[in-house]
Amino acid sequence: MSGSAKTCEHCGITFYRRARRDDAARFCSKACGGKFKTANKAPPRPRETKPIVDKQCIQCGDVFTPANNGASICSDSCRSDRALYNSKRSQMRKAGINRGPRNCKGCGVEYTPEYGRASSVYCSDECGRKHSAKVSKHRRRAMIKGVGYEPFNVFDLFAQSGWCCAACGVPTPEEKRGSIDPDAPELDHIYPISLGGPHTLANAQLLCRLCNGEKSNEVSERWGNLINPANDNGVPGGASEVAA
Repeated sequence: MSGSAKTCEHCGITFYRRARRDDAARFCSKACGGKFKTANKAPPRPRETKPIVDKQCIQCGDVFTPANNGASICSDSCRSDRALYNSKRSQMRKAGINRGPRNCKGCGVEYTPEYGRASSVYCSDECGRKHSAKVSKHRRRAMIKGVGYEPFNVFDLFAQSGWCCAACGVPTPEEKRGSIDPDAPELDHIYPISLGGPHTLANAQLLCRLCNGEKSNEVSERWGNLINPANDNGVPGGASEVAA
């Protein structure tokens, strides 16, 4: 028989292995190798267990001794009450979401959001794109001129003005917003951005389309209220009175 003689470390019988396997041969078979490793397996390290301490039930508030450190409820009754409490909280959170009619942030038209769009602020994607383009336009102009900018809702300003022109007092119907009618409501900067005025709520007013076109970049009491040139909104000199 070729190979050198070896003694199995598990069963003690003599077996032979080829010369190139001499250094690796310790057992006569895989079965003996497995049994040897099982018999000489190191004992497991003792687990460090934290002492169990009394806790206060998160439902009823009573102090109890838990079966394990992860328990936080003292009994099945409290567990059922807690599940009911969590269910009611979930329903209250869902009920807090406004799914009713609201005014579009872009065009001001009242609409009811579709299912799955309860948090929407625009009546349509197209209206959202148009409004974003207008906001970007004002922000870009203010940045180019190096003047102040603050976002505000144009429709809130128009509502505060009673949907009437600040210059001539003519009613400017909401439904004509965006049209080319002479009495269409338009946003006007009291001190024009082209002359260094900021895009802020204090420097904005409602003018009808006719007055806004005639005003252009003129600064005069004829075109509504003027604002203090030394206010905190960064309006440069030129205006003489504080807005009413």
